[in-house]
Formats: sequence, C-alpha cells, structure tokens
Amino acid sequence: DEHQLDDFLLGRQLLLLYGVTRNTRYLTAATTLYDLLQKQPRNAEGGFRPKQPYPDQMWLDGLYMAEPFYAEYSSISHHPENFADITHPFVLMEERARGMGWFMMALVDTLGSYPAGDPGRAQLLAILRREAEAVARAQDRATGLWYDVPDKPGAQGNYLESSAACMLVYALAKGVRRGYLPARYLSDAERGYRGILAHFIRYGPGDDVSLASTAKGSGLGGNPCRDGSHACYFGETIAANDPKGVGAFLLASVEMENARNARLGRGDTVIVDGWFNSQQRTDAFGQTAEFHYKWKTQDEPGYSLFGHIFRLYGAETAELDAEPTLANLRGAQIFVIASPDNLEKNPRAHFAAMEDANRIAAWVRAGGVLMIMENDTSFADLDHFNLVSEKFGIHFNSVLRKHVMGTQWQMGKIDVSGSGPIFHHAHTLYMKDVCTISVSGPARPALTEGSDIFMAVAKYGKGTVFANVDPWLYNEYTDGRKLPSVYDNYAAGRELVRWVLAQVPRRAQTALPAQ
Repeated sequence: DEHQLDDFLLGRQLLLLYGVTRNTRYLTAATTLYDLLQKQPRNAEGGFRPKQPYPDQMWLDGLYMAEPFYAEYSSISHHPENFADITHPFVLMEERARGMGWFMMALVDTLGSYPAGDPGRAQLLAILRREAEAVARAQDRATGLWYDVPDKPGAQGNYLESSAACMLVYALAKGVRRGYLPARYLSDAERGYRGILAHFIRYGPGDDVSLASTAKGSGLGGNPCRDGSHACYFGETIAANDPKGVGAFLLASVEMENARNARLGRGDTVIVDGWFNSQQRTDAFGQTAEFHYKWKTQDEPGYSLFGHIFRLYGAETAELDAEPTLANLRGAQIFVIASPDNLEKNPRAHFAAMEDANRIAAWVRAGGVLMIMENDTSFADLDHFNLVSEKFGIHFNSVLRKHVMGTQWQMGKIDVSGSGPIFHHAHTLYMKDVCTISVSGPARPALTEGSDIFMAVAKYGKGTVFANVDPWLYNEYTDGRKLPSVYDNYAAGRELVRWVLAQVPRRAQTALPAQ
C-alpha cells in the first residue's frame, strides 16, 4: 500500500515511548511503520515517493518525515546496511532543494543515528556544511530572515516567510550544538531568531501569541505551474499559526534558549565506561547489549537523561566498552565510571587492577576530568575499585546509608543548601542505598550529611576527580515519573554537569603521555 510520507513522522515518538517504557506495543507499532516504509514505492532514482499526483517526486518535507525515523529504527534494530539507502536521497536532493528548511532539519535530525564510521555520515556532514554556507549567504541582512524563495529576494511577490526562518534557525543552532557545523553559524541563527521575534510574533489579548506569515503551500504550485516558471515560485496562501510554522518555531525556540549553555562544552567528549560496568541484556531484536548506566539506555537503569544534559551543554557523548587504556581515552575530556560490577551483578566482572589505576591517574594528571559514581557493596565493587580512587585520596567505605524501604522516599532525602563548591542553588536530592567516602591528600568533601561524606572532589595534576556514593543520575530518579516533585535530581544534575565541564582545561585538549 502507498502512504503519505507524513504518516511516518510519529515513528520517532513511538521509538522514544518504547525506549522509556519497554512496552512492546510501541515497538510493534514502530516496526509496522518501518515495514510499510520498506514497501513504499520508489521513484525512478530510488527515493521514496509520496502519494499521487506527484509520483516522480520526493519532496523535501518527505525527507524530514521519513529519514530520521528510518535512521533511528535502523540503528536500534541493528541494520547498518540501511544507511546507504538513507544517505542516497540526501545526495540526490542537494542540487534540487526547493525547501531548504525541511532539508536542513532532516539532516541534523538524521545524523545523530548514524554509526560513527559509516561513510554516509561524512557525506551528510559535508552536505550540511555546504547548505549552511548557502543559507547564511541568502540571509536578509536587514531583518535576519529568509525569503520564501531565498535566492530571489527582489522578485515580484516574494516575501519573508516564517516557517523557513524557524526551520533554518533550528537547523543551524542544533548543527552547532551537536558539532556538525562550525560555531560561527550560531551568530546567523541568533540573528535569525531575533528577526523571527521582531517580525513574525504577534501578541493578542491576555497570553495569546501567534506566528504570522507562514506559507500554507509553496514551491511547485498547481497544474500547469510545474516547470519552475515565475508564477510557481511563491506561496498562494499565507496563514497565521500554520502547524508547520508553529512546530518549527517551538523547535527553534528550545535550541536558542539553550544556545548560551551549549557554548560551555563545545568540542568536549564525555565517555561513559562499559568495562568496569559491563552488564548485558538481550534487546528486542535478539542481540546482547550493555545497558546499565549507559547513554543509549532510555529506561530506568540508563543514563540517557544524564547524557542529554551533557549534550545540552554542547558536549558529545560516547561509550567505551573496552579497557580504559590511554589510547582508548585519548581525545576524551571527561570519563564517567558508574557502579563497577561485583560478581553478584556480573559473573564476568572486570575488576580494577593497579595497572588500571596508574593509567587512569596518568590521564587525569594530563588534564582529564574523572567522574566516579559508586554504589553500595551489594550492587558494586568497592574493594578493587578503591585502587583507582585512592590514587586521588578518595576511599569508598563498605557501609550502607540511605537505605530506602518501599516508597518511603524521605529515607533517601539529602538537602543541599546551595552554598557549596558545586551547587549554587538549593536542591533536594534523592539517593538510595549508598556507601560513604573518606578523604585524604588532595581530596576534599563536596557534600556531607553529619559525619558522612557523599561527594568529594580532588585536583590531580592538571585534572579533576569528582566522586559520588551513588550512580544517582540514572533515569529512574531523574525522569520525574517516580519520585515526588520535591526531589529535583535532574536540576541538580544540570548544575553538576556545568561544574564538571568547567573543570576541563579550555586551552588545549588533554595531552596524554605515551602508553
């Protein structure tokens, strides 16, 4: 059966719902969409085509509707061979793009699902950079906006159009934040957003806000205007609060509100350990994958929201499922180790040895920032991993604190005044079943309750070590679905991430000694 490409847009939301809840009905629905996409008719050049009456076209909005979902599903379902097919229409459409906003949004939303070594990723990055350069040249200098047909600003009937401006601002800002585009394009996005607010936003009675000047239909026109003639260039109908304009405005607004934060971690890479914690489970497609405290894990034991915070601040996240040698840590500015496995949790646990301690200490000394997120002894190894932490004057004690029974959340409550070295605002934290820390040498307490130290910090050479007695920022206790609203782990996590990124030496990447 032939479908409108718009039908595939919500596939990404289905994948998110499945990832967070692991309710298979959402994956079943997403798989149904994926199977339908595989059967979607192709045009003569191999691109997906929409329904009639345009059998030979793949419009730019179709790229946005279908390709990010196609890429994300292919990534989680272990189909790397699909990425050549995903890359093809972008290459094909680059020279023909009539809807640059749709095209660039599709690029920045699809790139995040590409395998790092896939050749198509480099192709898409190159296309995005060429398009960004062209878009910046076409930006109206007086208003910061773009015309309905960007390269014909003086043509009769052409006008400044709001959905294009919102889409392009979103794509430029996200492209810079994710490291796909050079930082200079953020100034173009900022100028465009100021233009949107000044020229397109209308305020009505009360709190009413409207977005004006969105073309309801533009580009090809109707029969017989399909030959690129002048009469077909411009939208026949201009509307207020057209959904594609409002949606793009919301996306652009979120990116621009966060743009100042995203400067902090730009160029930094944050690696999460998959060696000392290498617990595995079988995914819905029958393959084993590490899941505990990992960026890609979206349900309760994952670190997807923790990773999201780092990416909000402009850093890139990666996972290391091999031994943390100096070679494997090269290029990383921050290394997160959470709850090293004990034998009860992982019969094939990789225990830390003195060689590991020496390597990690050398990496920190050269300017790396190490985050140790321990646990209590029933869930994690303390004895072996103290070989690593004691290099920095941090010892994890084999005791149990904050033991929570059932839903007696107050048993895990920790009040933060906001006057410490890390947290500058008051918070109410939740930590469940934790150990404590003893400090010596360069280490200093950073969060205490009575005589118990729950967080500690150490300066070591050019680097910094942060230690916590709990994995803490995993999704179960940051996504807001389980804890009462008084607990604000997510907000406190944002402060912690800001502080951690601020510890990275800004003048140069970590210079590692020879292994």
